[in-house]
Amino acid sequence: MNTYSISYKYSTNGGKTWISTTTTVKATSDVGAIAQVQSKYADVKDIRIISVR
Repeated sequence: MNTYSISYKYSTNGGKTWISTTTTVKATSDVGAIAQVQSKYADVKDIRIISVR
């Protein structure tokens, strides 16, 4: 299992304003890491994997 550093933007008000943040998740694949980020909020965009350890 790898640790992914992922940056993304999310909105809690239907896309009116966007907040940029970075988080770390543990996953077995890139797709799994991105899915974890997408499941946190209803509106997520600009997902980028910064590093994998």
